[in-house]
Amino acid sequence: MTSSKASDYILTKTLINNGIKCPKRLWLDFNERKKTDLTSQIYAGNRFGEKIRNHDTSGLDLSKFKKDEELLEALNKTRKAINDECKKIYEGVFIFNDTLVRPDVLKKSKDGWELWEAKIKKINNLEEIEETHLMDIAIQYYVLSSCDINITCAKLIYPDGEFIYQEDGNYEGLIKSFDVTKLIQDKCKEVPQYIENFKKLASPSVDCPDIT
Repeated sequence: MTSSKASDYILTKTLINNGIKCPKRLWLDFNERKKTDLTSQIYAGNRFGEKIRNHDTSGLDLSKFKKDEELLEALNKTRKAINDECKKIYEGVFIFNDTLVRPDVLKKSKDGWELWEAKIKKINNLEEIEETHLMDIAIQYYVLSSCDINITCAKLIYPDGEFIYQEDGNYEGLIKSFDVTKLIQDKCKEVPQYIENFKKLASPSVDCPDIT
């Protein structure tokens, strides 16, 4: 379902989105930073992932596996959790076509898995969802589907701004969501070409794109 080696990747969803915004920026990511620095981008940002995991502690939490040398163990644990039909997997590891993704949440559904992408920004309607966020989900959808994971729906989740924590361990009502499955279908078709184009920029023989 995934690459046999956790180190067998070139791209992440962050790097792909960087390349979409500016190929020169992606070239600089490859050529002026170490790979270990690139993996840390997956965890950048002030997300509410910890609160999501606290919301349901029965799932498998792989968020602590952050370094390249820890990814193989996380990949194997992800594979086992999928086969064992674990109810929820937090930040599992999937690699396909030289691309690594770590979904915020995979939730077991009747016929497969729900893919959840967490964003800290409150969203009032579908029109407010940023294109970058949709591409984040599309990249993950492509990789997971290619790893034979049946994604039944894709959701963008965010914190309810009116939620008040009572310090009782109860996070019910914290999470709001939008089903974006239909919105990402066309973007999923674009992902393989982005991957093929952007992998070339990782080669030391490729000059920096001439973009001002």
